[in-house]
Amino acid sequence: PLRPASPDLPGWGIAGQRPITGMPVWQIADPLDVICCCPGNSPLRTFADQSAAFSLADPAAWVADLLDRLRTRRWQAVILNWWRPWTVWQQYSEAIDDVNGYLFRGDHTSYGVRLAPGTERTYCALLADRVNELSE
Repeated sequence: PLRPASPDLPGWGIAGQRPITGMPVWQIADPLDVICCCPGNSPLRTFADQSAAFSLADPAAWVADLLDRLRTRRWQAVILNWWRPWTVWQQYSEAIDDVNGYLFRGDHTSYGVRLAPGTERTYCALLADRVNELSE
């Protein structure tokens, strides 16, 4: 759920960004997968923040995480411009489509069968090709 923004993919991880330094990085991500390519101003980011430590087994830990997030300002900034209701409508419409993709279209689980744009290869096959190119 943490993925840095990149010029090749839209958005970044739904839980935020994570810098990866000191080593080469390959990013294989389906642009339709909201978990790794979540739009910057998606209302789903707030849900991801609120549910990061969710637990029915230990609700006290969940509450502690929420309070810590409030104290340390660990909320992702999501801008909703209520003076432009059509933009808010667009943001929520896109979020609903992203949830449908996650729950029903398989946007997060179809890397082994969905073809990467502009190729005849699945995302998993592309990653396997990259790994197989490594020399010892």
